[in-house]
Parts: sequence; structure tokens; C-alpha cells
Amino acid sequence: MGLIQNLIVRNRAYTLTDFENDFARHFYGGEPAKTGVIVNEDTAMRFNAVYACIRIISEDMGMIPTELRRWRNPRDHSKGSDPAYDHPLYDVLMYQPNPEQHSMIFDETMQSHILSSGNAYAYKSWDGRGRTNGLKLLNWVNIEPKRNSDGLIEYHFDDRGKEIVFKFDEVFHVPGLGFDGIVGYSPISMSREAIGLGMAAEEFASRFYSNGANAGGFITFPNAIKDKESMRKELKEKYEGIGKAHKVMILEEGAEYKRLDMPLADAEFLATREFQDRQIAMIYRMPLKMIQDYSKGGTYNNNEQQELDYVKHTIMPWVVRWEQSITTRLLTRRERMEGLFVRFNMEELLRGDSKTRADVNHLRRQDGIITGNEWRAMDDMNPREEPEADQLIVNGNMRNIKIVNSQEPVEGQQFEQPKGGDGNAKE
Repeated sequence: MGLIQNLIVRNRAYTLTDFENDFARHFYGGEPAKTGVIVNEDTAMRFNAVYACIRIISEDMGMIPTELRRWRNPRDHSKGSDPAYDHPLYDVLMYQPNPEQHSMIFDETMQSHILSSGNAYAYKSWDGRGRTNGLKLLNWVNIEPKRNSDGLIEYHFDDRGKEIVFKFDEVFHVPGLGFDGIVGYSPISMSREAIGLGMAAEEFASRFYSNGANAGGFITFPNAIKDKESMRKELKEKYEGIGKAHKVMILEEGAEYKRLDMPLADAEFLATREFQDRQIAMIYRMPLKMIQDYSKGGTYNNNEQQELDYVKHTIMPWVVRWEQSITTRLLTRRERMEGLFVRFNMEELLRGDSKTRADVNHLRRQDGIITGNEWRAMDDMNPREEPEADQLIVNGNMRNIKIVNSQEPVEGQQFEQPKGGDGNAKE
């Protein structure tokens, strides 16, 4: 409902506060927080903590390869799967969703839309066989899901003043947490007050240093100053601004010097700013270490645990949401029944951690899970020609359980039981 409609149509008492909020939504794209700061998806991105959380999660999600695969046996997943190179969606997800963007930029941008507005949209294109072969970003600001008279969801898109109605199957929509599971809540709107307080504290500090007379001390006069305006002008020219901070004011006629303490050094103000950063991190389930907050101290062990928590509780829910959204919105039911599915390769997050990658692959190698050449391929190394490089190996102490169970004791054979206590002591 527009600003003018609110003024005319509302049946209840229309207060000044209502008008101010509608005015802000209409002209600034958002409502003011109680601090008076306008908070919307655009202004919030200028707040460091919000920008950091959205950037980190979006970049990490964009970095993870998205692969279309096909089960060898759709009814028996233990038989394994293979990359579905023959399907056009493979190239869309792995490399290039549209001629203007590669997959990293596309995924990163879509994720940032969800983290700011709660929704991300893209227009789908198909080949002659009805298979998805392209995705083009749609600005969430210009699109709105609605139900038509038949109860079906449609997407109304504002294309420079011209409304285009897309059918449900024409739009790839990834919503965040929402009331009805169709449209996601905007994290910015839901956390307006917390973000607004942080923005207000940041603005206050900026204005203080920009406009305040930041003198290191001042001098008082025993008598009244006759020309106050000239004095104010002189103070403004000589001492106002961050570049002139902490200068000593030099005055005459029996003036007395006094030290001026810096109010922003107050612990309560600094604690407020730190607390608001933690509030923003809580909204996005972001470990403090990830936004460079080491105020609570840190050790190698708890830093490592925070990184693990980040992958498990921050990234993994988004990975599952994306996997299921792609599988259900970009693949037909028939394609799913034929064994097509999507997987995010989480090992990419370990790409910069060579030690952890080596430790994991070492366990896989000695437990007979991968061959030497498979290990080399994971590290972008060419395969070896020796036959042994393609063979599986296991620890020598490990035996097949069937062999162990099939062995029967020889008649008359007795097994010596270990002695306890002093019986095991060396003589």
C-alpha cells in the first residue's frame, strides 16, 4: 500500500509515526529504527559487521563447486554415482550459468541476496528437451511472489515500469527462513533495531571525529570574552577535524590550561560497539573469529573449534538448502527418478589447509578407500604409470571379517591365557 493510499484508505487512526514510517519506506526504501537511523538492505550493507557476515558466507558458498551427478542405480545408492556431463545443467552449475557471469559470481550474488533480503531469484531457460540450460539473475527488489485466482504461485517482475508475470516453473527461487515456506524473511528487517543501534554508534563516532573540536586541552579565561563569534571561528579553523585532534589551544590574558578527556574512550561506549558486532554475528550464526573479533581471547584449540562450528552450523544449512532447491526447482521429477541429483563438494573448503587434506587422504589411503592415483588427482597431480598406483592397500593388521569368522580351532589346540598380576612380570 502506497503512501497516499495509507493517508486516504486507512480505517484506523493514522498517527504521525505511521506517516513517518510510510514516508521512509516510500522515499528511502526502509523504516527508521528507534535510533532514527534508516535501516534497509542497502544502508545495512554499509555497516561493517553486516557487510563482513554477508561477504564471508557468500564468498564461501560461491567457492564450493556445485556438481550435477547421476546415481548408477537410482534404487541402490551404494553402487555409487558419476558426474552427469551429458546434461546441460552440469555446465550451468559448475562453470557458467549465463554468458555474463561464471558460477562463483552467480552463486555469491544469489547468496548475498538471501542474506540481505531473504530471497534470491533467477530466470530459467531450457533447451529443446525441456532441460535447464541457463540461469539469469533477477533483482529481488523488482520481483514479488503472489498467488493467482487459481491458487498457483506467480512471480510479478517490474521491468523498468512494465510488469511481467512469470509462471512458477520459469523462476528459480531460493528462499531463506520464512513464515509460509514460500517467501523468506529479510534478516535486515527482522533485526532492524540491533543493526540500527550499531549504525547509530558508528555514525556518532564518525560525526564526533569529523565535527568535534578534538583538543588535547583547553584554556579558560578569568574574564568574559567580548567577541565570542570570532573566538568560535578561530576554534573551528584551528582545532576542528580529525587532522587537528589533540592540539593545545593557545590563548592569552591570564588564561588557565585544563586537560580535556576524550569521551569516546569511555569503556561503556566501546563495549556498546563491540556488543552490537556480536549481535550481528548472532543473526548470521557467525563465529566471532570469522569477523576478526578476538576480544574474548583465543587459542589454537578454540579457534579450530570455531572454524568447525562455522562449517557445520553456518555453511552446511545453506548447502542443504541449495542442494534441495536445485534438485526440486531445476530438475524435473522424471530426471530425479532417473537418478540425477546435486552435490556441493565441501572438500573445497579444505583446499587451503594442506595439512588437514593430507591427514584425511592418508587415512583414506591406508584404509583402502582411495588409490595412489586417486589421491594424486585430488591434489592436481598427474597419475603414475606403475600398476601399484591404481591398487588399494590396507593396514597389515586388518583382516576380512569373513575369514576371521570362518576359522575354526584345531582339535586339541589350546590357547594360552595371559597371566595377571605378578605372573606377567619379567624375571
